Order: sequence, then structure tokens, then C-alpha cells
Amino acid sequence: MSNFIDKSDYGISIRENILDQVIDFDQDKLDKAEEAAIELMRGYLNTRYDCDSDDAGIFTRTGTLRNPVILMHGVDISLYFLHKNINPRKIPEHRTKQYENAIEWLTNVRDCKINPPSLPKVIDGTRDYIIFGGNAPTNSHI
Repeated sequence: MSNFIDKSDYGISIRENILDQVIDFDQDKLDKAEEAAIELMRGYLNTRYDCDSDDAGIFTRTGTLRNPVILMHGVDISLYFLHKNINPRKIPEHRTKQYENAIEWLTNVRDCKINPPSLPKVIDGTRDYIIFGGNAPTNSHI
């Protein structure tokens, strides 16, 4: 069970009575969706940011210490997973769009296109994100 996302955090995205219907009044379903969402986000963020340390990790924080953008995307991803478990062919369009937006944001953070200033950087330096490549090839000969 995750302490990062509380059931009260879903209030922005879904009414409580609808959430209860989606999870079929089973808290375990909600807990598993939250764990899957956090693990997915951790995979994108852990190369550059501290996700797990006890005092400053992104996903170990509670209350007002949590990053609101990460929390919002965690809720959106959890709701997408819950709807996917009900019927993968009939996921509401807005849930799919929110999920895609969350993945796009996480990808941009991973690729250093977005640099959230409030996220704690990795201190040990062993997980630096290395970008490699070169210029686009040219075809100057005929």
C-alpha cells in the first residue's frame, strides 16, 4: 500500500461515489493501481531524481510535501489502470487522454526537456543521465 497517494487525492479527478463504483468498494484494487502507477513513474524519474530515500524521496513524502504535479499524474495513471481493469476496450476518452499526457510529461522529464525544480536530485551521482548522439548525417555527394 502506498502512502504517497491518499483516497482523498482523487477528489480533483473523480467524485468519490464514482470512484467507489470503479473499484467496486474494494480498497485493494485502488492500492494495486496506485502501486502500479508509482512504479511506472519511478521508472521514468529514478535516473535523475531521488525517488526512495526516507527523508527526501519523491514517493516517500506525504501531505503537503508531495509534488503536486507528480501527485496529479499519479492519480491520472491510477484511474486509467482502474478503468482498464473494468473493460480495456471502453476506457473513457478523457482518462486515456490524461494518461497519455502523464506519460508525455514523464518522458519529457526523463529526456531533460522539462526540469521540475522542486524534485530532489540524485545525490550519489551514480545514476547520471547520459545523452549521446551526433548531428544528423549529411548527404553532400552526388
